[in-house]
Amino acid sequence: MYDPVAREYAEQFRDELAGKPFDRALLDSVAARCRGGVIADLGCGPGQVGRYVGAGVGLDRSFEMLRLVPFPAVHGDLRALPFADGSLAGIVAFYCYIHIEELGVAFADARRALRPGGVFVLSVHEGDEGWLHRDEWYDKPIDIWVRLWSKAEIDDAVVAAGFTIESSVIRESYEGELFPRLYVTAVA
Repeated sequence: MYDPVAREYAEQFRDELAGKPFDRALLDSVAARCRGGVIADLGCGPGQVGRYVGAGVGLDRSFEMLRLVPFPAVHGDLRALPFADGSLAGIVAFYCYIHIEELGVAFADARRALRPGGVFVLSVHEGDEGWLHRDEWYDKPIDIWVRLWSKAEIDDAVVAAGFTIESSVIRESYEGELFPRLYVTAVA
C-alpha cells in the first residue's frame, strides 16, 4: 500500500522526531531500558523511529520502504512476527497498528516475541472515527486504509494480550497532525 509513495514518505518523515519532544523522550527511555538486547521496530517504514531508538531489526509490509531502512529489516506481518519466542528486549510500533483490525492476534504475537520484562511501546492515531481511506498522496494514486483507535480499545487489547500497562497517554496533535496520538508503554 505504501510502495508507490515510499520515497516521498521517507523524505517527508526523515527528521520528524526533531519536532516531537514527547516521542524522543519515550524512545530514549526504551533505548535505555533495552540496552544489551534487540529492539524491533514494527511497521518501520523507512526506519526513522528505529534509527533513533537503535533498533536491531525492523519489519514492514512495504518492499519499497524496506529498501530505504538503514538497519537490518525484514518483510512481514504484525500478526505473525518472524522472531523467536522471547528473543526481543523491546518493541517499538509507531502507527503500524492503524492498518489492521486484529489487535488481539498482533499484540499476542508481540508478547510472544518479547522476553519476560521486555518493553512494548506503541502509538496510534486516537479517535472514534473508525476506518478512513486515502486514495491519493504526493500526487500519486494509492490505497491506504487507516483505523483510528480509542484509548479504551487499545488499552483493553494490550491487557488481554498479557501485558502490564505502565502508561497510556494521549498527546494532542502537533501542528500539521490531523489526530491526537495515543502512546502505550507496557511490559511483557
